Amino acid sequence: MSVFKQEIHRKIYNILFLALVFFIPLYQRFIPWIIAVILLNWILEWNFKEKISRMMSDRIRKDNLLFIILYIIYVIGLFHTDNFEYGLFDLEVKFSLLIFPILLSTIAPEVFGSKFVFRTFLSFLSGAFIATLICIVLSILRFQSSHLAQEFYYSHLSVFLHPGYFSMYLNFAIAILFCILFERWEKLASTYKSIFIFLIAWFFLFVILLSSKAGILCLAIIFAVYIVYFILQRRKIFQALIMLLGITFAFWISFNIFPQSLGRLKQATDVMANSETIKNDTREGTGERILIWKSSIEIIKNNFLFGTGTGDVKDALLEMYSSKDISTAHDLKLNAHNQYLQIFISLGVIGFLVLILIFILPAILAIRSNNILYFLFIVIVSFNFLVESMLETQAGVIFYGFFNSYLFITQKRP
Repeated sequence: MSVFKQEIHRKIYNILFLALVFFIPLYQRFIPWIIAVILLNWILEWNFKEKISRMMSDRIRKDNLLFIILYIIYVIGLFHTDNFEYGLFDLEVKFSLLIFPILLSTIAPEVFGSKFVFRTFLSFLSGAFIATLICIVLSILRFQSSHLAQEFYYSHLSVFLHPGYFSMYLNFAIAILFCILFERWEKLASTYKSIFIFLIAWFFLFVILLSSKAGILCLAIIFAVYIVYFILQRRKIFQALIMLLGITFAFWISFNIFPQSLGRLKQATDVMANSETIKNDTREGTGERILIWKSSIEIIKNNFLFGTGTGDVKDALLEMYSSKDISTAHDLKLNAHNQYLQIFISLGVIGFLVLILIFILPAILAIRSNNILYFLFIVIVSFNFLVESMLETQAGVIFYGFFNSYLFITQKRP
């Protein structure tokens, strides 16, 4: 392939990857089309021997390809499923789990230069910031008519995505900002430092307003992990304690100014403390999840080894909801709201163990290579998997599929 042609393909990749991460937190209807053009560009390069050579000569690229094992197990799950049509639809939803490891393991390394990786993160941050601005402007406009404070909370505020997914994206944005400041502090101009610190505060406030219980708890976990990392790397315990006090104060003052967000956490605590009294027709999120999780565990007991099959997971859940008269979950056709349980139901213990391993092993590698951002990404996703079946939706599977492989490929070698 000529150098000129290679440069054209590289520029196309760069533009498309920047567009992809920009629209993930902003407007996801464009994303399938962007992925399709990325795939087309990959095919039109046509240098498949070179692609295979790149992959086989680089251990990180070969290891990255192992992430497709999860998708392969879903394909195998079709062989013992009755609802084949839903199984094919499920594979279509999860296509990112297959395509991104293959693409990113075979693309030329010039696409992943350090400057472009930095621009990729800036593009994601820009998309997240613009999304928050649009959300807050729309809330202000609605408030002028309704005069209701709820316009600035939860699903009223999050117009593009479910608040849980939006909170996850913003938490990842905060993790990116922390890492940029930590690694580039000496090189950054004071203007950029001010902008990035402002964005951390802005995204922090927005996560509080979104009132996602998982989002707020995950936010606290991010700060905790980063404080520990700061102590271990800089050996400055006093500064870490100052950070801890500042973050604690930020949470305290935020909950006092926006009590509705704290109220959702207290309500969830009360529900968990009285889980035996939850009514089957409850619409409270935590109570609803507890009922669903109990139903999921019963299905797992009966399908422990191989699961129900890729296409039968939804039917199995609906049948269990019906037998237990869990009306809300049945009427809304809700999934397991826990990715670990969801995959255990569909693929059995083997699928469950594979999912656990694709978190644990990369986390160990991230620690060894001192890659705090990839480690935080794994923490954020694995925590959110506890309360959402995120690989069952485009908003979850594309975010995980792309950034997991991207961060894995671009990390520094240990």
